[in-house]
Amino acid sequence: MADEVQTVVDAAVEAVNVANVKTVAEMSAWTTAQSMKDHVAHSKRLDIMAESYLARTLGNADSIDPEQAVATLKLLTGNDQAQALATLGASIANLQQLMKGAQTTPPATAGA
Repeated sequence: MADEVQTVVDAAVEAVNVANVKTVAEMSAWTTAQSMKDHVAHSKRLDIMAESYLARTLGNADSIDPEQAVATLKLLTGNDQAQALATLGASIANLQQLMKGAQTTPPATAGA
């Protein structure tokens, strides 16, 4: 009788050990599956946010005024049109001075 009880106890302990090992082994798969579901859900939320931002941006594109357009251009490209025009104007003025000097005839005393 004691051997039968010990056999039942051993079988119960073995069953619990097997169940524990299965639970631990399956936990990794469950965690991986849960992480993948979370990742997919996060990706969907990002897609929704990106689409709403794009829709809002496109909706505002037709209502932008020239001042906002120039400010956005400066911000995104670093291209300051006023500075470019000032540089171009200075270059043209310099060329005009050089042309004036080239067109001027030397004074009569220069050759004597």
